[in-house]
Amino acid sequence: MISVLLCTLDRPELIRNCISSFLKQSYAKFEIIVVDQSRNEETRKCCESFGDERIYYHHVDFTGLSRARNYGLQFCTGRFICLGDDDAEYEKDYLLHAVRFLKEKKESCILCGRMKYTDRRETDFFDYGGNTEGQELNTAEIMRIAPSPVLILPSKPVKTIGGFDEEVGVGAVYGSGEESDVILQLMRRGVKAYFLPEMIVYHGSFEKEQDPDPEKLYKYYIGLGALLKKNLYYRRDFSLAPKFARATLGAYIKYFTGDAKQKSRYRQRIDGFWRGFRGYRS
Repeated sequence: MISVLLCTLDRPELIRNCISSFLKQSYAKFEIIVVDQSRNEETRKCCESFGDERIYYHHVDFTGLSRARNYGLQFCTGRFICLGDDDAEYEKDYLLHAVRFLKEKKESCILCGRMKYTDRRETDFFDYGGNTEGQELNTAEIMRIAPSPVLILPSKPVKTIGGFDEEVGVGAVYGSGEESDVILQLMRRGVKAYFLPEMIVYHGSFEKEQDPDPEKLYKYYIGLGALLKKNLYYRRDFSLAPKFARATLGAYIKYFTGDAKQKSRYRQRIDGFWRGFRGYRS
């Protein structure tokens, strides 16, 4: 059994497409735990309209992705948790590829799929050139290619570490990095991570990613700063030093050598990163 944990806020049409993609899966032994933070009834109506007993709807009166995920964890009964994203769509064999690999490995592990742009379905979201089928990933690779929409995590270890840091993630003080924080904790406890390129997720617009929303970019780097402070400074995980170097020295080089548009973008990255790094307290 796989539990799909799907947290959402005021996006009924997007979550409709997401849920539809799961209900079309070739592997049917799953449940969908919806944690709805919306202030209206549209998402509830959307979930009920499917009439599928595998969908479990829960409404909460708070916001924050990590907090919502922690709330939803208590209802997840599967051995593995798929971190669904309400604006993503999942290829029909996504769960089947995961289950086949897990049966072969016979261990509690992290699975990382491949993300493609929704509006350019043959274009990869990241550069996966150096990654191969079934490859064991290190922390640097996980940080580079494993956002939450492509992740399947072992349920018991996630619950054992207490779930997600509620200060980190969308809607929190530090606006990103909650899934990376969990993965890093699991890997330090010996849980291995593997890349499965046939686990395909469609997510995001190519054009928007090339010219990201400035506020969203700023919040992302606040979260990255907090994540690296937490894991480098407090947990002494020095495998993340190259990530720190790219986020600081690399960003400064781009800022000083780029054109006016690039300068503005990297200024936001730098400002956001240091706000998160200086502000985070364990």
